[in-house]
Order: sequence, then C-alpha cells, then structure tokens
Amino acid sequence: MLSYIGKSGYMLNNELQEGSAHSSCPGTTEYIAETVALGKAISDNPLLMVLDSGNDGKPLLQELLYTEDVFFVIMRNLRKESVQEWLETAKVNPEHERDARDGSHVYYATVERELIFNEMTAPVRIVVVARKRLHDEQGKMLLEPETSVETYWTNLPVEATEVEHIYHQHGTIEQYHAELKSDLGVERLPSGKFYANTLHLLFSMVAFNLLRRVGTQLPLTKKSPGKRGRRLRLRTVLHSAMHLAGLVVSHAGQMILRVCEHNAWTPAFLASL
Repeated sequence: MLSYIGKSGYMLNNELQEGSAHSSCPGTTEYIAETVALGKAISDNPLLMVLDSGNDGKPLLQELLYTEDVFFVIMRNLRKESVQEWLETAKVNPEHERDARDGSHVYYATVERELIFNEMTAPVRIVVVARKRLHDEQGKMLLEPETSVETYWTNLPVEATEVEHIYHQHGTIEQYHAELKSDLGVERLPSGKFYANTLHLLFSMVAFNLLRRVGTQLPLTKKSPGKRGRRLRLRTVLHSAMHLAGLVVSHAGQMILRVCEHNAWTPAFLASL
C-alpha cells in the first residue's frame, strides 16, 4: 500500500504486504490511521483522503468519520446494488445535470445513509453520479441504452460535481506508481526475504522523495529547457541533474564544483543550488 501527499506527489507512507492480502485486509485501518498521523505531523492544514473502492469498508469509514480535521472521498463498491435503482434515485432529485462528450446524460445527486458503528448511528453522505447513454459521440443511436453509476462516501461540504472532480484527480497517483516502478526500478523487489524487501521499499521512498524535491525545484528556476509543468518526472530528474557531468576540485583552500557549461540543464541546476 502506497500513500502520496500534496500536488507534487511526495510519498507519505507505504506498507509491504503478502501477495495474498487485499485492499481491506486486517491492518488496513491501522495503516490509514498511521498515514493520517504522519500527514498531521507535517501539516497543520485539514487532510483530504482520496481512496478507491478497495477501501470501502465500515471500519475505515468509522476511523475517518471520528478523526478531527480529516475529510474523505471514497469510491463505493456497489457490490449487489442495482445500477438502475441508483439511476432512478439520481433522476428524482438531481443537484445538477449535464451532457457529456461521449453522448451520455449525467445526473448528480446526494443521498444520506445512516450507518451503525458500535451501536451508534451516524449519517454519511453518498454522492451519486449516474450516466445514461442513448447515442455515441457521433450522434448514432444505440440499440440499448448504456447505464453506469459511480457512488462516493464523503464528508466534504461541496457540490457533487466537485466530489467527482476530486476523485478523478486520484488517477494521477497511477503516474506516481509508474515512476516508482519504472524510473527507480522498484517493479520487482530484490530479495526472497520479506523483511529485506520492506527495507528496500522504505529506502526507495527516501530516494523517491529526494528526487521529487529536485523535480519540483528545477521548474521554479524558470531556466529548465523546453516546456515544463509544475514538476518533473523522476526519469527526467535523473538524466538532467543526477547524471550531470561535474568535477570537484580544490583551489585556494576551497572546494569547487565544476559542471559542464554546454549542458542545457546547467543554468537550472546552478540556480536551484
């Protein structure tokens, strides 16, 4: 399990589990509580937890509901719930409606459900995003309507459209996973020992965050070559800064770092020091 924090994608916490473990296996609630504690230790701002449907469970909901200054958006697992019934619920009293580019009509609604935690009842908000598609993007009618529903647990005091937008930003985390596995080569852990692999993953987190720090500082210099966004991916940081040719020399009692002045990344590297 990997957790990231901030818009730049620093890794906050991780936990290596057995291959047979699932998203809500024993210990998951404790891991989330530890992650929240780490987040609060580095920031005084309220925390927003964005979790996928693998973490849809009452123990985790209870943990987040009764933790101060913690908001959450959790994709619900519909399990055996009827998609058609959720669509009708959203159509009865929608907060918002819109036509999507794929030819579907989207309904946004909010439903409150009472959950029982240890003989105590707590209201929890469910945001419903229901889509009914009658034709494709070119306007050709479908033989049968296509219906899809997404529902979210949340305690955010925002509109349903904003909840959907926040959750879909969660997809950026997949890029962080890709950088960890491909750019740092952590796709396969090196040892046959579980404890050794746990240490390897922890050291990988340190390297990941150090490179992420460099990747957020270089664009701030405004001297990075090409069009760059808010951050650089780890592979770019490795090739542009970590592999930058240099030589440490001693002169007049001082240590001097000499770098190649013809490299396009040299101005940004020197400005970030």
